[in-house]
Amino acid sequence: MKWFERFREGNENLDGEIEEEEREVDRDERKSPQMIPIGGGSYGNAFRLENYEPPIAMKEVNYSSNLVDQSNEMKILKELVHENIVRYIDQPIDFDYNGEKFPIFMEYCEEGSLRNVIADVTLNYSVSTIIKWAKEIFNALIYLKGERIAHRDVKPGNIFVTRDFELKLGDFGVFTRFENGKEMRIEEIGTRFYMAPELNGDITKLTEEDIYQCDIYASGLVLWEIVTRDTLSSSSLSTLQFPSTTSTDVRQLLDLIQRCSSPNISIKKRATVEEAMRETKLLIERFTNFIEKPYRNRNQKHLMIPDAACALFPNQLICALIKEKLLM
Repeated sequence: MKWFERFREGNENLDGEIEEEEREVDRDERKSPQMIPIGGGSYGNAFRLENYEPPIAMKEVNYSSNLVDQSNEMKILKELVHENIVRYIDQPIDFDYNGEKFPIFMEYCEEGSLRNVIADVTLNYSVSTIIKWAKEIFNALIYLKGERIAHRDVKPGNIFVTRDFELKLGDFGVFTRFENGKEMRIEEIGTRFYMAPELNGDITKLTEEDIYQCDIYASGLVLWEIVTRDTLSSSSLSTLQFPSTTSTDVRQLLDLIQRCSSPNISIKKRATVEEAMRETKLLIERFTNFIEKPYRNRNQKHLMIPDAACALFPNQLICALIKEKLLM
């Protein structure tokens, strides 16, 4: 350190004190990073570990009754490398974990979950943002399908948002991986509102492709929440309605969401992830006039419908009524 060097010159009496101070600095640098709570859920609590670049998040989960299976599952997750998948990593070598649960380490997404973003009254986004996020969600599912993995619990709370507002699918607590020569065991797992209707029936009849379709069903519901800035309920889930629109481009977006998640469309007729991605890419080209990146208004006190939303509806009166509903 430069100030040490300046004082050493011509003053050898300070050497002992300086060396002791340098040892104190070294000891401080070796201290385990502090764990800052950032959330939690039914599967465990989450923390941000200080002083890492890039930032690291850690989640505590209960130990499985089969530690070999739990370790193998973590090995699978660490092999997933994709821009729209939360990256799972090894425990940092300088971090000592003294808890009683199973720690999972992953990249940290600064904006938290998509659930928080949708509900953030200071944050505004546009139709262009929605289509970009749709592409990122479908992109993650296409990658997972290529790896023969179904997430099984797609919802806003399990999708994370970076500082640049890019989406990453994470929290693979109940994922299913399909393997040749291994008996396919399908369980009724996930979050109730986001579970496809077929999971409430005879699940022994479901195929591998059907399970991927269940993730698409949940993804469409996530997009419904992004569009409406509302949360799912029993009544909204039964109809999945949108306000009417005179815009054919917007209607195509809403129709796509319906074909992913309408309870009135059978699993065999719902949009596949490949079809959803193709339509989303076409829609991106039609909304280039709108700002894609979300922006904040710190003085804003209420949720606002997505920018350009008045273009979604046939007249200003309906637009005003919808805004009034969201501000209640």
